Amino acid sequence: MKKTVSLIVILFVAICCVFSTDYEDGYRQGYADALAGKPNAFASSTTNKDCLFEIKYFVDSFGDSTDKGYITQKDFSKGTFSNSATTNSKIKWSLILAPDQAAFVIYEYESTRITGSSAYPDSYVVKIKTEDGQVETFYCQNYSDRISVKSWDLNRFIETILKEGIIKISIEESTKYSATKYNLGSVDFTGIAQLYTTLIN
Repeated sequence: MKKTVSLIVILFVAICCVFSTDYEDGYRQGYADALAGKPNAFASSTTNKDCLFEIKYFVDSFGDSTDKGYITQKDFSKGTFSNSATTNSKIKWSLILAPDQAAFVIYEYESTRITGSSAYPDSYVVKIKTEDGQVETFYCQNYSDRISVKSWDLNRFIETILKEGIIKISIEESTKYSATKYNLGSVDFTGIAQLYTTLIN
């Protein structure tokens, strides 16, 4: 009987030591990360589980996460595109939203990412219809692999997005030839204002 009790006590002490060590290690690591300026591991979550967006972090040339965050969808949103070769073909797309940039990443046929030229960037007009029926127009360019909002339109674009609610988005290429038109559909932006506040803080 004494041996059994002793064994239980020893086992209990060992378990407590393991959990205590894990807790202390975690606390020390969190403190060290804070001193080093690393992003909070939980910054990508939101209290609104129904929100379609989250915070992610850009990576460096080594593929490691940086402390520079941006807001994007948890999963790609769907839409359609049309041009001289196709009508209402499927696309998937995502938004990149940060205090210093806003852009759309689009995959035609849900597989081919559209790209532009840094020397001769493609121009686009983005129209956003908010839930109250107001339509805002923004000018964009694709000089890499995304359609980026012009710097002079950025603040107004962010303000429009942060109105939340169901937002409809369309994008049309500015060209004298047959233009490609993208219908990004209707997306629920509820909860994005809270994420943006978390991001800038």
